[in-house]
Amino acid sequence: MLTFKNIPLLQKMLILTIIVGVITWAILDSVQNRTIKKTFDAQLSEGIQTDYSSSDLEIEFFTLLPNIQSAALSKSILRIERRSRIIAALSLILSFSLIMVWITKRIRKLTNRVIDFSVEKLNTERQDLKGGDELEVLEGHFENMTDIIVMSHEYLKQQAESLRKQRDMAQNYLDITGTAILALNANGEVTLINKKGCKILGYAENEIVGKNWFDNFIPKKLKNEEMTVFVKLITGVLKPVESLENTVITKTGEERVLAWHNTMLKDDSGNIVGTLSSGEDITERKQLEKSIIEIEEWERQRIGHDLHDGLGQLLTGIAFKSQSIESGLEEKSIEEARDAAEISLLVEQAKAQVRRLSRGLLPVELDSEGLMAALELLASYTEKIFGIPCVFMCDDPVSVHNKTAVTQLYRIAQEAVTNAVKHGKPGRIDISLKNENGKTIMTIQDDGTGISGISDQATGMGLKIMRYRASLINASIDIQRGSDGGTQVICDIIL
Repeated sequence: MLTFKNIPLLQKMLILTIIVGVITWAILDSVQNRTIKKTFDAQLSEGIQTDYSSSDLEIEFFTLLPNIQSAALSKSILRIERRSRIIAALSLILSFSLIMVWITKRIRKLTNRVIDFSVEKLNTERQDLKGGDELEVLEGHFENMTDIIVMSHEYLKQQAESLRKQRDMAQNYLDITGTAILALNANGEVTLINKKGCKILGYAENEIVGKNWFDNFIPKKLKNEEMTVFVKLITGVLKPVESLENTVITKTGEERVLAWHNTMLKDDSGNIVGTLSSGEDITERKQLEKSIIEIEEWERQRIGHDLHDGLGQLLTGIAFKSQSIESGLEEKSIEEARDAAEISLLVEQAKAQVRRLSRGLLPVELDSEGLMAALELLASYTEKIFGIPCVFMCDDPVSVHNKTAVTQLYRIAQEAVTNAVKHGKPGRIDISLKNENGKTIMTIQDDGTGISGISDQATGMGLKIMRYRASLINASIDIQRGSDGGTQVICDIIL
């Protein structure tokens, strides 16, 4: 059933405009007619010259007119005035109608946009404007939107409270773990650290979060190198490294060694946006391992000295006695002289073996030039014993004053040469030593078959030993295939 409520807004506003205009015109017309007639009659009866103006009509009276003529003239003037007011009223109604049409179109456009938003974003039912009032429809949708907003606000409050509880619980989990938890963004800035991490570094959490990790918590001598690796990881140039060890610097200036396990943080598009790491403080363990290695080296040196000074001298005495017995038996032409000669030969061979053992156990003279001499001797003995050409190359003198570094670098070279001989079937081995860009770089290169499956997680014992020895002196080691085949071991250290 069609009612005024169901009439579209445009028609409703036009009807109201016409009704209000007609009523207003009628009231004003009646009042003005009575006023004009009363004034006109009074002025005529007095016979006074009058200048009367209404709208565009001007009448001047110079003489008194008969009553009949004045009444006719009064009616004529009123008709003219009424016609003028009707035209003015119609113009006003038309103007207001045009304004109402424009306003209604804007309201309809706004209503349609609100309906589309409600249907698409809020999943409400679409209301048809053809048979109803736009303002009523708009009001209904705004009421629905208000209800939905209130419900959404309450839901979001509940979700925020739930997320806060989950965050607090997760933070508690992080804080009770025995390892440091660290998150960095793509700029290397700390976005998260737990209590254990703060304890290791000696800072409060608010002194760490937001700071650049490499500028504030990595020793200056390692900063550039580690920052370069981090940038390559973030940009995808390097493959992610699941575990590594590095040195951090605490608030007191102490250096601590942490073993990190890492994972890359990615956004919804799969782009790397940061790293999340758990780190274990292994400083004491590394110090203990270093002490064990030093004890091992001391025992090696002691055994080497004992072999050289004790067993070596004893074998020298036996060799001298054997030669004396051999000479005496030869003078007497006794057949056992040949056995004595064999004994002397075996003793000389034993002496040579003792020298090789002692030099293997005690290879490095602990001075700044000892590493060059030891590597040159290693190359010489490798060629002599295994018959494989082995060359040591060092264009400029390289001095290493750190005794522990000298020993471990030699042991790494020794292990690399041994692996090449055992597994690579090389035709040549090159050992080189040089200083470059503030680093001491040692390279062992062979042209053999190479080691298959080389990676940072290689399981070969020899590779593990080399990496372990490098970590003891904070050196980096890279084991890779050579450009011409074979295996290349590069160890560099900042001294």
